[in-house]
Amino acid sequence: MPACVNCNRFDAQEKICTVSGGSPIRKCVIALLEEECPAYQGRVLEIGCGGWDLAKRLCEAEGCEWHGIDPMIVDSKGRPTIATKQGTVTDIPYPDHHFDVVLGTQSLEHWPEFDSDYGDAMREIHRVLRPGGLLSLNFPIHFHGHPIFIAGDLETIRSLLPKNDWEIVKLEPWRKEHEPLPAFRGWRTCGFSDEAVAGGTSSYIAQLHARKREGRLAKLGAADGSLTKRLSAVKAPRTPYFYRERMLPSQPKWHTNFAEHIGRYELAEPHLKNARVLDVGCGVGYGAKFCAEHGASEVMAIDYADQALELARSEFAHERVRYVMDDAERLVNVGGPFDVIFLYDVLERTHRPHDVLRRCAALMAPDGLFFCSTPNAKRSRQLADKVTPENPFHIREYNREDFEKLLRPHFANIEMFGQDFTSHYGRLKTAMERLQSETRARHEALWANPLVRLGRLAQRLCGAAPLWEGSEEPLLYPEPEDLRICSENLDNQKTFVARCTHVLSNGSPVISNPTRDHAV
Repeated sequence: MPACVNCNRFDAQEKICTVSGGSPIRKCVIALLEEECPAYQGRVLEIGCGGWDLAKRLCEAEGCEWHGIDPMIVDSKGRPTIATKQGTVTDIPYPDHHFDVVLGTQSLEHWPEFDSDYGDAMREIHRVLRPGGLLSLNFPIHFHGHPIFIAGDLETIRSLLPKNDWEIVKLEPWRKEHEPLPAFRGWRTCGFSDEAVAGGTSSYIAQLHARKREGRLAKLGAADGSLTKRLSAVKAPRTPYFYRERMLPSQPKWHTNFAEHIGRYELAEPHLKNARVLDVGCGVGYGAKFCAEHGASEVMAIDYADQALELARSEFAHERVRYVMDDAERLVNVGGPFDVIFLYDVLERTHRPHDVLRRCAALMAPDGLFFCSTPNAKRSRQLADKVTPENPFHIREYNREDFEKLLRPHFANIEMFGQDFTSHYGRLKTAMERLQSETRARHEALWANPLVRLGRLAQRLCGAAPLWEGSEEPLLYPEPEDLRICSENLDNQKTFVARCTHVLSNGSPVISNPTRDHAV
């Protein structure tokens, strides 16, 4: 077991760690990467790379081809991600058998926070690794993330990798034997008590190495379901930067946001008859299917995430819709012209918005329509710098003036609208939230009664379902009539929606320079 006294970063004479900066845990991670990364060869994928480029620099210094994925555009320290592609560990945007090494540095414990199931994640990593490829994971113990890491449950962590699929060649703690250096109790900085970590004396990290086996993929916890039950019985704590990126039919976010999103497609309904439509950033495809059902002759729906497209093909299939994987900044897999183009909730997610708009403008028919939406920065939350969006999937959010400035070089005529809840729904929603809060408080007081708690114990021993469980879901989901799109009071609307054409109001076509860059 690696200990501080035999680490090459330990100065035995001075009895100090020679890694500068950071907590003892971060120093230990740096020492581990310095030892491990120079041994890699070929293609390396770093899962959850964030904005820290140490592993990237170490790998590339040895001639490796480094790639990184991360679900967040900005990490928890406010640094822009260095990822080569945006994605999660259950949606890796690379082909089968593509990598020699998959590396996870202090990310494994956070996967459930982004709705990534461990079983699905290990199957996806298995898919992109070549036969015999190395999976290397390091993670904190008694620190943060999913409770199995807070509890230091190495057996459960080991069992995340089914034996049919993986050969575990190493699972060892680093800095568990820290003397003569001082102990480190990092869980306290994350809000956990000493009791919450089962009496641990020090935070440390662990390293796991596994080789990919060939053969049929095993199902996580298939034997008796015990592992699945253990993992689902506890919830991973949310970070301040936790967001779900996509609307999925299985999630509460679907019911909360569907009316708002489909309402933007309804704005274009009069123009869909016999139209050739391009839906850029289609997600799971509900908008593309709406267009086909309302008269479009052909719908090309593109998204960068193959997992979203697979769901679209199964849940929102239509004979006149074709789902295609493509990048909004390039759009190389589609051919124009299109009568109607949608670019809904994409601009705020891209580093090069003018490239996206330029390509959309080039694919649009001379008399076509372009619909674009983006959240109003004035109504969104930002980090402490008051500029960076709190939503980690957003690179930049725009006020009305900057949104128009983005569009103006590419389109001759721009009509601006705003979308928001009606005042009637706002009042009703506030009243229902107050009722829900009061109801929850009454139930919590009831279940705190010792006699009721005894009854709950008997209930559980008998295997009965709970009579009541608290829910964070809203009692009142919005309907289409609860939202309106209008041109009034634009600066204060929740979302901006623009309708653009190549033709000026006097009927003259616009003449633009497609090679010029425009800064906002």
